[in-house]
Amino acid sequence: TPTEGSACKDDGDFTFSYEADGKTATSCEELTTVLKKWAKIKTACKKKFKFPDAKGPKTFLSDICLLTCRNCPSASPTKVPSKISSQSPTKTPTESPTTTPTESPTELPTTTPTESPTETPTKTPTGVQCADDDTFTFSFELAGVTVTSCAELTTKLVKASKIVKACKQKYKYPDAKGTKTLLSEICFETCLNCPEGI
Repeated sequence: TPTEGSACKDDGDFTFSYEADGKTATSCEELTTVLKKWAKIKTACKKKFKFPDAKGPKTFLSDICLLTCRNCPSASPTKVPSKISSQSPTKTPTESPTTTPTESPTELPTTTPTESPTETPTKTPTGVQCADDDTFTFSFELAGVTVTSCAELTTKLVKASKIVKACKQKYKYPDAKGTKTLLSEICFETCLNCPEGI
């Protein structure tokens, strides 16, 4: 574990070879760009590699890629590259319920109008523009109606209750090689999933 005085950064010069799901990461930076998901990165960080070279002792990758492995002395989620936080919004700290508007309880009764989905705006990665990704296509079928784009959620499903069901589905994004992402985080505007203030 690094000492308090050590700089919290990755060793950008160190190279290694770690393979997961057919993808190979060879540097601290590639843990983020290649593996993407924090669960996979976390597994890689537990591996040991000879450091700083082939003659060195086996060292946990978390002690080499301090920043990427979230192994800083005062580890805070804000130090993690934004790519990771946007891929996995469920990692949002639960210690901040105060940011949720008190007027809309999270336990919404089913009789409440579905225009206010249970996904609170705090789950939306900050810095994201409130707009639908109109270039993304998918396939969602409900009651014999097939929807293939953000725009069609409104034109074909019409009812807010049906749109909310679609928004809770997960699709590989931005393409077939991407990670499974909630549709509400692709069709922000249609799914009423905009951050506050946008």
